[in-house]
Amino acid sequence: FGVRHGSVPDASPRRNSLTTPLMDGMKFAKLIREAGLLDDVITLIEVDILFSRVKDRTARRISYNQFKKALRLLGEKKY
Repeated sequence: FGVRHGSVPDASPRRNSLTTPLMDGMKFAKLIREAGLLDDVITLIEVDILFSRVKDRTARRISYNQFKKALRLLGEKKY
């Protein structure tokens, strides 16, 4: 679900392995939806709010560490 930052389709694999994987809000919401985590407590609106809380102020994507934080917050909200 993540996208390598700065990657282009014809770039060498070695170059892609050195870049940081990032995830945007749409792919994060898709992951949560396909994992079956949506219910009355966790809605797509709640997922969007949670994504906004963990990302940097001007960023559009989150890093792996921010993704882990988002999953932790999602788990706390759900359970």
